[in-house]
Amino acid sequence: MNIQRVVIVILVLTMQSLLVKSQGFDWVYSWNSPFKTPTLFIGGYIGTGTSNESIGKNSFSEVVACCAFNDGTGKAFRVGFNAEYWILGDYSIQAQVGYASESMESRSESKPSTILVRENDRHVPKTMNRTYSLSNSGSTLDIGFIGKRRLFSTHVSIATGFSLSMIMPKSNETKVTTEYSLESSSIESKSYPTIIPDDNIIRSSVLIRPLIRCEYDLSLAKGIYAKPFIQTDYTINSRVTNTDPWRSLTIMGGIAFMFGS
Repeated sequence: MNIQRVVIVILVLTMQSLLVKSQGFDWVYSWNSPFKTPTLFIGGYIGTGTSNESIGKNSFSEVVACCAFNDGTGKAFRVGFNAEYWILGDYSIQAQVGYASESMESRSESKPSTILVRENDRHVPKTMNRTYSLSNSGSTLDIGFIGKRRLFSTHVSIATGFSLSMIMPKSNETKVTTEYSLESSSIESKSYPTIIPDDNIIRSSVLIRPLIRCEYDLSLAKGIYAKPFIQTDYTINSRVTNTDPWRSLTIMGGIAFMFGS
């Protein structure tokens, strides 16, 4: 009789150890107050980062005839809501919708030219340099779909998927600033900003971004967890529809807070 009881206890303990819980969290802190582990979590996220802007030499040739711009850098800010459904203890699928704000800047320099400048009652040849700065800012509505897997039964996860960034109407502003300077001259450099009419730029209405993300699930309370993350994504289609492409590689960090339902 005692042997049977021992065998039953061992089987019960073995079955309990094999139960798969969402995120691997054991939220049954006390058998006197059991808690059913939810599988669906809803919450919000926020993140910010930098981007590398790959700009073709003719990306803005139709509206800016001065020069070919170099690759630039940018900033990104994203915030929104997301849902995560755990299929098993190690796998989940996610959906998110949010707002994104992005800005970038690129520079270009034309070949120096020589002009005559009057100094001390005579004309002196001086070298003039022209520097052009292209800046762009805008907003998008983002919808994302992501699959996630925990690594080695830890709370570190790798996730991959894609997002669709839909350009918000009237949100983009493109500006070119021209700066003139004279070498070895007391004349101060001058800047002339020019806003390019948005109607002159043919933009892609939707940007497709494959992404990969590393997350860490951190239990905060029963049914609540936070997940700091690092993410990189890339626009596989060009931001402008000219012959040469303009694509963005973004690296960002952020955090999401999830609540079980």
